[in-house]
Amino acid sequence: MNKYDWLASESAPEGYPMKILYGTFLYPGEEEKGLYIPNLKLIYSGWGEPISTHVVGPDKKPLPDRIDITFYSYAEDQFYHGRFDLPYERIVQRFSEGYESNIEDQGKLGFRKITAGVAPGGHVAVWIIGPAKREEVLFEQAEPIEYDWEKFWRLSFGSGDIVPREEYRIDSLKASEAEIALEQAQNGTLPLDKWKRLRNQYPWEPRFYRLPEPSDRATIKYVNGEQYHLRPPYNTEEATAVQPMPKYLSFRAGSDLFLMHFDEDEMLEAFEAMADGDKRLYLDIAPYVPRTETQVRLRDEDDNIHTLEKFHVEELRKYD
Repeated sequence: MNKYDWLASESAPEGYPMKILYGTFLYPGEEEKGLYIPNLKLIYSGWGEPISTHVVGPDKKPLPDRIDITFYSYAEDQFYHGRFDLPYERIVQRFSEGYESNIEDQGKLGFRKITAGVAPGGHVAVWIIGPAKREEVLFEQAEPIEYDWEKFWRLSFGSGDIVPREEYRIDSLKASEAEIALEQAQNGTLPLDKWKRLRNQYPWEPRFYRLPEPSDRATIKYVNGEQYHLRPPYNTEEATAVQPMPKYLSFRAGSDLFLMHFDEDEMLEAFEAMADGDKRLYLDIAPYVPRTETQVRLRDEDDNIHTLEKFHVEELRKYD
């Protein structure tokens, strides 16, 4: 069995805090042995964004073929557990082959991290991660379970007085800037299917206007937690070219760098409203300086338009 140099990490959606109680990437042929997933931390940094890096054990170790994970969703006040098979052969192949760097003449880079993501509704995702690259290799749904509150508290905090469950939960939601999730929980409107919907792929491509179209590769992060690079030309019109919705896009228009952050809820609403089978969608981007003047819209083949308003373009200092 080949061994590779890799580390484990964890992830959770922004605005929906979670906590992993126990988690292990299990080695082939082992029932318990594997690399543990960092745990017992309140996590909410963004779907697919790795948080912790614990350097433990030998540098080189087997790649996992299963994941076992127990976690708590603060928004729902619900514990979950899941044990899932990973696509072992695919993971081995990707670690063995690596991928082309987005930097010209840099050659191939390698995957160095495997990250487990947990989200409301019991959703579990796993990504393999390298420099400027994230690929989803698993998406499953764990089962809700009962879990003793005192056991949870002692595991999380050790000794000391146990804070009542509802008081701790609400304080944690407020402390992690999850007021929207708290309001949704109180109103019974938590979007528990959201992370499944974020995985949908659509036949879309970016189109650039006003400033020169980027001539270099653009970095794109998707709402499903993946990260890739787009290579020009962007208007390929390939009928089979489908991809998830964008969460972040960085590119250069002429000499100006643009770092664009999209609102995933607005993006989800726009794509679901305008998608029509295999018909192409175009994300029209009109970058401008000052960057606050940048405009973005989603357009279909019939020139129906959904203007996006909740995106943000970072303002950069002149020497950037």
